[in-house]
Amino acid sequence: MLFQRSEHSSTFGIKTLTNANAIWPGIAFIKVLISIRHHLLFVVAALTVSPLFAEELKLSTSETEPTAGYFSLSWAGTKQQNDVLLQQSTLSSFSNDALMQWTVSNVNSFSMSGLSSGVYYYRVAPFDKPQSWSNVVQVNVKHHSLNKAFFIFAVGAALFSLLSIIIFLNSKNKTSGI
Repeated sequence: MLFQRSEHSSTFGIKTLTNANAIWPGIAFIKVLISIRHHLLFVVAALTVSPLFAEELKLSTSETEPTAGYFSLSWAGTKQQNDVLLQQSTLSSFSNDALMQWTVSNVNSFSMSGLSSGVYYYRVAPFDKPQSWSNVVQVNVKHHSLNKAFFIFAVGAALFSLLSIIIFLNSKNKTSGI
């Protein structure tokens, strides 16, 4: 088909030619380009839409600087994962010498405790796609100092002693009043 000026109106009309290749030899080339363009559009659409359906996981933590001795990690993705790999490292590069790894099944969170003070890095990936790592979360564990712990213990011991004395004196007053 070619665009050709119509003799009956001032608009452009489409005239179908029976032997288009004989009239204009480049028409076959244009048909090939149009066919390729449709295939390229399909490929481009598939590549741009496919990340929307990817199984990307987003990792988050309950605290970035826990002092209580525990914290939780949780993840969410575009598709519910049954099994994930959870990695912990003391190096942001996740090199083998500082790496711990767990397989976590049928949950989307994991509680961590018992870590010494320091910086830890975490990431997760679907078990069936271990190369598809999530974002990296940094957690800086800072335990309370020993001086603070002894201070809290001393305050608690003083309050316990004061309460014990009040209860003892109050019970003595009730027995003498009988």
